[in-house]
Amino acid sequence: MPQKTLADTLAARESIYVNCGHPMCCRSTKLDIQALIDRLGRDHGSMHDDLVALYLLKLQGCRS
Repeated sequence: MPQKTLADTLAARESIYVNCGHPMCCRSTKLDIQALIDRLGRDHGSMHDDLVALYLLKLQGCRS
């Protein structure tokens, strides 16, 4: 069981951002936590290691 779930994050009214790692872009996008819950489930982890594999590709609209 993850330390912190998406449901915990939503209940705490916290935000999660994904940042493009390309040095010429550095774009940051705020994630829709409710949409993540709908897609992944309430018990899915919300920590970096739980979500990083979902966002390894460049962010849509990367400026690089």
